[in-house]
Order: sequence, then C-alpha cells, then structure tokens
Amino acid sequence: MRRWTLASLAVVLSLMFVATLAGSPTRQPHWGVFAGSPTRQPHGGALEAAVPQTPQTPVGFARTALYENARVRVVKIKAEPGAREALHKHDYDIVVTQLTPGQVEMVVGDEKITGFREAGYTWFVPKGTMHAGANVGKEPFEIVTVILK
Repeated sequence: MRRWTLASLAVVLSLMFVATLAGSPTRQPHWGVFAGSPTRQPHGGALEAAVPQTPQTPVGFARTALYENARVRVVKIKAEPGAREALHKHDYDIVVTQLTPGQVEMVVGDEKITGFREAGYTWFVPKGTMHAGANVGKEPFEIVTVILK
C-alpha cells in the first residue's frame, strides 16, 4: 500500500483543483505524481520532459515540465542552496506548493517572508505581481508551480 505524504496529497489536490478550473477534456492524460516515484509518467506514454534552461532560468534552479494544456502548465522546480531569482512578474496567476521542505525566502508584492516551509505549504502569486524566490538554506528543495494561463 502506498504511503501518502502531505506533499503528495497537496500536489494531487492542487492538480485536481486546477483540472476542475481548466475544464480538462475527457481524453486528457492524467499524471501519477507521487513523492518518491522513480518515474513520473502520464498514463499513456511520454515521460516528464526537462524544460530548456534558458538565460531567464537563474543559476541554481532546474525546471521540469510535468503537464501542460491550453489552460494550465505544471512545472517542478528544484532550488539548490543559494539559488535566487531576480524580481519579476508574469501575465498569469500561479499556485506554488512546497514539494520538499526547505528554507525559503519569498517576495510577493510588498511582502517578504523568510522561513522554513514544510512539504505541502502552498501560496498564491497573482497575475502581474512582482515576486522572487530564493533557497536560503543549506539543502536543496523542490516546489511545484501550477500556472493558470
């Protein structure tokens, strides 16, 4: 029997919520995303794909696309110790869920919060809001971002 962690449940519930918002088609593949899975694969074929690391990808961050359709995009991000984004904004809303625990510094709008985040901690970044994240700890951590197009 699979043991569900808080992070696993948070990711599954986030994806279910986003799928509801997105009105996903009936033939849309669904993902088996579970903490500790050796591979994450949609039921039906293709393995998760690495997102090309572009000049916009800050040093110390690695992005992996997990799912995308016309309404949402789900990306797993690994942040190495010391990794830091510059302040930036997007033309879409983002839901972020901490997949593994870590020391996070997050700036969203005028608010800056630094602290330990347990797996499953979730926050929201509204469309057009300046934001940036950093790993201020000594261990890497992972987050999952759900982009609402």
